Amino acid sequence: EEVYQNHGYLDAKVAPAVREDIGDGACNMVFNVTEGDQYSVESTAIRGVKLFPEREVLSSANLKANDVAGQADITAAEKSIRDYYGSRGYADTQVRAVKESVPGKPGRMAITYDVQEGELAYVRNIIIRGNEKTKDKVIRREVQMSPGSLMDTVKIDRNERRLKNLGYFKE
Repeated sequence: EEVYQNHGYLDAKVAPAVREDIGDGACNMVFNVTEGDQYSVESTAIRGVKLFPEREVLSSANLKANDVAGQADITAAEKSIRDYYGSRGYADTQVRAVKESVPGKPGRMAITYDVQEGELAYVRNIIIRGNEKTKDKVIRREVQMSPGSLMDTVKIDRNERRLKNLGYFKE
């Protein structure tokens, strides 16, 4: 189902496999697939935006009219809008894509991003725990944030990847 939905078949359903014995200890596994229509984007819109220009926030979604309406792309667009806010200090902003079929246009999907803007947040402290072998300064030099800076979720993700890429830690 996920593969189909990522290719725009948002109504796709895959039934559980049915075993058909064909003799001599062999069998066929039959998967019944209902694809439905492949959807493409008719339009995108955004609601709930007050802090920034709507057009600018919507353009960060990178999903445009006539694109295939794949679920992975819709989810990535939600994340892009969250990252737009998160990189500006609004770490707890929530985004949800509302998908609606367009009446009279089969295979066309209108997508509206429903945004709940969060509060502006700042880093108060950076606390490092559990490091028994590695010195704090080695870890701190990989963290590109400091107390008092805006809470930037994109930088936080990047810092986490940098720390994991050091290869010093199991988790």
